[in-house]
Amino acid sequence: MSELLFNDIFKVEKVDPDGKKYDKVSRIVARSEKCDMYLLLDVNTEIYPMGEKERFLMALSPSLVLNTKALLFA
Repeated sequence: MSELLFNDIFKVEKVDPDGKKYDKVSRIVARSEKCDMYLLLDVNTEIYPMGEKERFLMALSPSLVLNTKALLFA
């Protein structure tokens, strides 16, 4: 069983703010809903498409073995 190091929902504010540089990757700027935090993240949009105003959950764990109850009910 593993504790989460970080768990928050982010809302995408911008996609590729400096222009698209790669075919399959977009850079997103997102804002946290719980913390006062901005996130700049490169995403393979062929696998995980993201658009402006979309929300996503980001969780960081020290292990690949995760207690999913901690993620879903935090």
